[in-house]
Amino acid sequence: MLFVIDNLDRCGVEGLVKVLEATHIVMGLPQVVVMIAVDHRMALAALSQHYSELAEKGSNRTAQAIARDYLGKIFQLSIQLDGASRNISEFVEKDLFPDVQMLEKSSKEEGQELVFDLDGTEIDPIPKDAKDNNDGSDLSGSYTGNIGRDDLDEGKKIASSSEVINRKVEQPDGFIPEAKDSETEQKAMKDTLEEKTRFEALAIELDIHNPRQLKRLHNTYRLMKGIVWHRKGRPSIDERLLKQWLQSMSMLFWLEYLYGLDSVQRKREEGDFTSSKFKRHKEVRNMMTENKETNFKTEYEILKREVEPLMLPFTDKDEETNS
Repeated sequence: MLFVIDNLDRCGVEGLVKVLEATHIVMGLPQVVVMIAVDHRMALAALSQHYSELAEKGSNRTAQAIARDYLGKIFQLSIQLDGASRNISEFVEKDLFPDVQMLEKSSKEEGQELVFDLDGTEIDPIPKDAKDNNDGSDLSGSYTGNIGRDDLDEGKKIASSSEVINRKVEQPDGFIPEAKDSETEQKAMKDTLEEKTRFEALAIELDIHNPRQLKRLHNTYRLMKGIVWHRKGRPSIDERLLKQWLQSMSMLFWLEYLYGLDSVQRKREEGDFTSSKFKRHKEVRNMMTENKETNFKTEYEILKREVEPLMLPFTDKDEETNS
């Protein structure tokens, strides 16, 4: 019989110790094999904390040494696996932005140029080998010729279906158009090629490659998009709004990177990043600022206040001690 225990390192100290104690009992049974998947660093730290009192009360061994011996009595074979080597770009494309990736793939197979509107909607592509027809239109049916004054004088009128659709229609008093909120929201929340490209660039620049971490950042970004969009009255997606979203994404990644550092490193990195003589992560800073002539530190603090409430909380031991 095979028992598999996973996520043991997510238990508290006492929970982890109790599971290991129970595992030791089960392993004594005939024809029973137990396989435990655990972060060995977390297991050692938890057991060291559990045996810290024993080490302080007369033992000539450290708590870490006692913890290692304890693990040695339970684990008869230990194998350390390498970290996930999956390419960041592959994960971002296939798992986080699959719709964008599928559109790119289909367009390449058909020999078409992929063009996106600002709201993420794919514009009907035109084959690369399309040539103008003699009537002044290309193969998509769009008029490509120049309209001169002579054309208008002679009464030559170029009509299209959009002209009919966009024509103003008089409606009776009290008419209320049908609401399409859900459709509009889906369109606004649709991922764009530019967002996917920015997300991937930030992940590579700041070396954030853990799949769970990237998934959480993607979920947080989409929530942030929705909040901003609703707060602004659900406007149509224009270049300025998309730029604001991308700036927020850059701050989201930057704070995730900072919060993974200890307090000393974090203060040093953030101080350098916001100074006029910054040296590191220039690409991230350029992605974050809207106007290079403005005071970046002021713009940085405003953006940070907007994004920080959505960040995963963190604490520093030295800050807890001083408080």
